Amino acid sequence: GDLVVLGKSIGNITPSSPEYFFTLVLWENFNQPVSHESIFSYCKKQSGKQHDYTDTAQAFCNKMKSNIKRQIKNSIVDKIIVSTKMPNRSNAYKMTNPK
Repeated sequence: GDLVVLGKSIGNITPSSPEYFFTLVLWENFNQPVSHESIFSYCKKQSGKQHDYTDTAQAFCNKMKSNIKRQIKNSIVDKIIVSTKMPNRSNAYKMTNPK
């Protein structure tokens, strides 16, 4: 699907790919932190690959963001998908408007 920022398509992420589900869960929780564990669980469930991943949740999430940056090749990715913390201080990502 197209990744649209401020009304402009900045690239495409293959639907049903892990990167797509990573982006989708962040979009569905726009401007809210989503823990690495929640992202990882969501992506595994949506892809139907509950037991196929050997990465930790954090490694998986970091890899997904890196893959998206490689695919999109636009520095705005770092402005819309940002590292943050949950209220319990666990690591998270959130999707937000670029600043």
